[in-house]
Amino acid sequence: KSQPQPLPLTGQMAAGAGVDGIHRMLSVIGADSRQPCPLLAYPYKTLGQISAKATDGGFVCSGGLIGEDRVLTAGHCVWDDRGSQGPFQDLSFSPAQWKKDGKVTAPLGKVEWDYVTLFEAYVDDPDGEGLAYDISVITLKRAVGKTLGYLGIRADTSPCKSSPLSLTLAGYPGDDPQYPIPGGWQGGCFYDTCMVNFSCAVSITNHSCDSYVGQSGAPMYDRENYVRAVHTLGVLPGFSTANGAITIQKFILDNVMGYWKDSNGFAPAPPGSIGSGLYY
Repeated sequence: KSQPQPLPLTGQMAAGAGVDGIHRMLSVIGADSRQPCPLLAYPYKTLGQISAKATDGGFVCSGGLIGEDRVLTAGHCVWDDRGSQGPFQDLSFSPAQWKKDGKVTAPLGKVEWDYVTLFEAYVDDPDGEGLAYDISVITLKRAVGKTLGYLGIRADTSPCKSSPLSLTLAGYPGDDPQYPIPGGWQGGCFYDTCMVNFSCAVSITNHSCDSYVGQSGAPMYDRENYVRAVHTLGVLPGFSTANGAITIQKFILDNVMGYWKDSNGFAPAPPGSIGSGLYY
């Protein structure tokens, strides 16, 4: 059986979307320990809110810059597997977005996408075996990482051993754990850090970092600011008691690198904190 291969998709669509659709239920486990992301500080300024429009309404996801113009996120944040069976309409990325005193600010605006890349295995079976490939890369029309910096991305190689690893999950939930407003998608960045029993042999990493709808696609990165997993799943009653994230395995990383074709060659760069004094 051949291994699933990435499926490049292209398109040009206008930015902007509402946020009335729910596509993945993500979970707060126990007490809510999420904290607001420090304003425009690295690595939080590499994160952004993804907005899109599906056949059943608009919604939001999260993603993180892993290069000057590349955003790592979940496959279900870019591909409409419930409706059109194609890329979502009005897909955009608002990097370094924050909320203060109830006002949401996106210093670089909504950045349109050039194309997205995801696994055909996910497209073919998004609720079955394809769940292990629920990951995608968005190539943006603007290289905002030159201003904001970006996260690294890392995969362990075999032999795979289970070991405790501290990971931070940071993104844009559809609630505000500090100042909840009924029915409101808030637009602020929040993070939580948890210890994970991590192994490169497992395609989906279970974790207890708190999250909520809107944080699908959020990077889970280590203390050196390397992405090790991408958050995709919440607690499923009767099936799991933990949240879930796609592990960055060597096969995943090799395919991300294989489609990373620009003048600088093939490589997700190491973490880079580039000054953005204009926005401080």
